[in-house]
Amino acid sequence: MLVNMKEILKEAEEKGYAIGCINTPNMETLRAVVDAAEELNVPIIIDHAQVHDPLIPMESIGPKMVEYAKQAKVPVCVHLDHGSDYSFVMRAIRCGFSSIMYDLSALPFEENMAKLKNVDLSISTRMHIQVFSDLGNKLILNFYWELLRYIRFPYLANHGMHEERDRELLADGREQELEFMNAAFEGDFAACISQLLAFCAEMDGEYGRKEKVPFYWNIYWQRPQLCYTMASRIITEIIKGTYPVGGTLPSMPVMSKQLNVSYRTLRRTLCILDSLSIIRLHQGKVSDVCEDIEQIDFQRPEVKEGFRLYRESLQFMALTVRPVFLYTLEHVEKEDLEKLSHGFIQLLNENQSERCFKLALEFIVERCPSAAVRECYTRLAEFLVWGYPFALYRIRKQHLHKEYTQMVRKSAELLENDDWEGYADSWKALMEYEQKRAEKILADYQEQGRMVL
Repeated sequence: MLVNMKEILKEAEEKGYAIGCINTPNMETLRAVVDAAEELNVPIIIDHAQVHDPLIPMESIGPKMVEYAKQAKVPVCVHLDHGSDYSFVMRAIRCGFSSIMYDLSALPFEENMAKLKNVDLSISTRMHIQVFSDLGNKLILNFYWELLRYIRFPYLANHGMHEERDRELLADGREQELEFMNAAFEGDFAACISQLLAFCAEMDGEYGRKEKVPFYWNIYWQRPQLCYTMASRIITEIIKGTYPVGGTLPSMPVMSKQLNVSYRTLRRTLCILDSLSIIRLHQGKVSDVCEDIEQIDFQRPEVKEGFRLYRESLQFMALTVRPVFLYTLEHVEKEDLEKLSHGFIQLLNENQSERCFKLALEFIVERCPSAAVRECYTRLAEFLVWGYPFALYRIRKQHLHKEYTQMVRKSAELLENDDWEGYADSWKALMEYEQKRAEKILADYQEQGRMVL
């Protein structure tokens, strides 16, 4: 089981024993350490040191360490050892590490303490991290950190404002009291929002409105993963008909210029699409767009990563789509609602109910008043295209249109009757259904390794 450092050290101190802390810079060491701890039935600390990152990146070994810890039969703490850079510490937290060592010992004492004070997290932030980590959804945790980083600056001047609440919450085991936790959450969040709005109003009055710094959800931190973004863009163009099935993709020089990427990145991207049977490469140069999706090798890392993005984006939407739709519908003009309703009716008339996802998400991306939500749903829509092989299979079997026809008709009726709650509820139910369906399909197919749809 995955635990934090405080949990296992408290028991060790009370019972008078020590806990080993072992670096696990490769899979062999990781397996050996966890297996030995289970065999001896003792808790263990596994860690990744910043000096080991050139040997194996945090994003490669970190998720494996967390996964092994969660599946272990004994308490396992996943620890960052001697993280000397703030950005590296954040990378460890995003990977789900349960313990962090921020090592600033190379700095003068005064500077060391000043920097440590500025990275202290309130109890509400720590709780958010724990909850999001337990979901096992990297996209959600990544979005939280990116958003927190974006809005963090007003909180620096209020360092210590949560200290009294933290002491009260963590005293006498009260962290187990759900009602008290909710009150702490709401109180801290409301206070921060009020102060943030007051700060913005004061600065606006003093300096006037200037160009705002836009929020950008930077999902990928590793250069090779640019390929996944490019692959999503190409799949989107295939779905739109820019690159029709049965045709040939543009030449490497043309596509490289269109996508503004190097030849090397483009070749890696096309290899990913080839592994998904969306295109067929010929001698690494000519690429045919095809529908040959009967066989997909789920053991390939690029395939696993693509379908992880697909599955996690569905879960993200299942958790957020209801309040997002309600917020959007409350802030749009009546003509926008009528246009959305007519869009659903048109899908019915054209027998294209399966395109309702695209219509609904584009409405949020274009009409939601929150720039952060628009950015978030733009990226999520991008990741949904990784489900293209499954959608293509369901379209071919004439399942998808039948499944969505009722949903499209219901959406149009609810909008016409101004039943926004019902509309938001129906889309929440659909996202939950698609999430469960995707998880079942992937689980069933992955058991067979190379499978046939």
